[in-house]
Amino acid sequence: MASDHYYFLGSGRAGEKDPPATRARFLSNRLDRDYQSDYTRVSAVLAAQGVPYRIDEMNSCYNGGAKDSSDTYASTLWALDCTHWWAAHHILGVNYHTGESVGRDGGFGAANYAAFVHQADGHGFVARPQAYAYLAFSQGAHGRPLEVKTQADAGFNFNAYAYRDNDGSIYVTLINKSYGDSGQSASVSLQLSPGATSGAWQRMELVQKNHDVAAKTDVLLGGAGIDPEGTWSGQWKPVPDEKSGNLTVQVAPASASLLRFTPAK
Repeated sequence: MASDHYYFLGSGRAGEKDPPATRARFLSNRLDRDYQSDYTRVSAVLAAQGVPYRIDEMNSCYNGGAKDSSDTYASTLWALDCTHWWAAHHILGVNYHTGESVGRDGGFGAANYAAFVHQADGHGFVARPQAYAYLAFSQGAHGRPLEVKTQADAGFNFNAYAYRDNDGSIYVTLINKSYGDSGQSASVSLQLSPGATSGAWQRMELVQKNHDVAAKTDVLLGGAGIDPEGTWSGQWKPVPDEKSGNLTVQVAPASASLLRFTPAK
């Protein structure tokens, strides 16, 4: 097996100089070109030779991440998108670097990109925004990746990913990274393969309560947060009156919609 390290958003200290601009980079589809460049240079070569590959250390910005970007809801949407992108490109897995004290700036210090940290009283944990990306991926990435063809306006920061599980269920994740004054709802029409003609849809939403990409709290998946014990009680909800393999949904700005289609037996 071969492995590599990546920090696609550059230096944490550089990112802290202009947090709004850094958060905008987190949420831009221009990152797809960086992923594709590294995939072509390393992963595709290994895949062609049958060599297993994983990214054994990755996160947004090196040197512990960027304060006010790597620790915000922008990082949730970035990490969810990034993880799905690599899952669809011949990778065995990704190890996201985390911890309460990491190597940075010539020594050790707090990691802005930490997925969770101890509570101040030492009892339980605080789930940071990026933890919800990993949780959402675990809910929506069952089975083998499927090819997804999308049609969207140029410059609209939206991505879609799909998987087919062993039981024939299809999972789709729709990520609308537009936000703020330029944010817009995405009206998405799904057309599954011709074999998926009848079944039931369920849906789960990843949101920040105020659709604020700069927020550091109040992230919810399936209507619930992660409590200090690490328990999460989010739920899939039925999509009423939709029984075919075609579906049209609205995806709010700065959010992700997870969809599950279970074929009729």
